[in-house]
Amino acid sequence: SVNNTSPITKILITGASGYLGQHLIASLALLGVAPSRSANNSAGKDIKNDGRHEIYCAYNSLPTFEDDLNDFLGLASDTTSRLHPSISKVVPLGNIDFSSDDYMAKIQNGCGGSVDVIVHLAALSSPGYCENNPKDAWKV
Repeated sequence: SVNNTSPITKILITGASGYLGQHLIASLALLGVAPSRSANNSAGKDIKNDGRHEIYCAYNSLPTFEDDLNDFLGLASDTTSRLHPSISKVVPLGNIDFSSDDYMAKIQNGCGGSVDVIVHLAALSSPGYCENNPKDAWKV
């Protein structure tokens, strides 16, 4: 059961519409976050995995992602939610261009401030393009 007095851990997944991102979201949202003693994030703050979690999904270039995600997780208004009790919400942040200068401001605005955990899976999906344009690939 969810402990409503626990702090909320905000998890940001970039590249959410990609193969790994979709599977990670499904695993976290449906199975919950596995209990562990603690993990240190880059800020040195302990993240307790016994509280509620919010998953923020940043993605680019898949127009049906938000509808597909809501249908899969049962978040559409006419369906029953399939979210694990440890997950309080899953929020698609919309189509974000990770190579733009203002992508981080858009993410922070969508998340309501900072996040506790970032799983960076965003990438350009064409190996040939990345090979020929390494600077563009590293921007993401």
